Amino acid sequence: MKKIIIAVLVVLIVALGIWAAVSFAGHPQQAVSGTSSSASPVAAVTPAASTTAPAAPAAPTSTPAPAIRSAFFGTRTSTALGTYLTDANGRTLYLFTKDTTNTSVCYGPCAALWPPYGPKTTGSGTINLPMLPAGAGVIRRTDGTSQFTWNGMPLYYYSKDTAPGDTLGQGVKGVWFIVNPQ
Repeated sequence: MKKIIIAVLVVLIVALGIWAAVSFAGHPQQAVSGTSSSASPVAAVTPAASTTAPAAPAAPTSTPAPAIRSAFFGTRTSTALGTYLTDANGRTLYLFTKDTTNTSVCYGPCAALWPPYGPKTTGSGTINLPMLPAGAGVIRRTDGTSQFTWNGMPLYYYSKDTAPGDTLGQGVKGVWFIVNPQ
């Protein structure tokens, strides 16, 4: 039984890798860059060619961010911040600029304040993931849990956000930002 579960997991991982390769084919690779609407930077995440944090926010773009609706993701729009990524219930998702592509460095007290956003496992330890939108992925954290990523950057909640649409974590310590889904 153990060998069957491992084989199924390997097939799922390979399928996810193929899906990611097809999804990102032809997209230019860039480091994480910030965009801003008004004075508040919003992190725009694209596949990273390097693991450096953004040096400075980029100029705002005129192309509106696409609306995303899935079992795990959605978007919200505010006049101050523009369109940003949420979970399916409208809770704001954040990225940590000290993370690198597909690697979280937020554990212990950090993860208590900034809980990782990830899929729940079943009693047998498997993850049931319906089709994820382009840009979404899943990583295995060093503590053994799974965490969603957006274009490779791990996603988090902010524990002080208490209702859908709260964005209290935006810009905290200059390293936590809401995610622009573009």
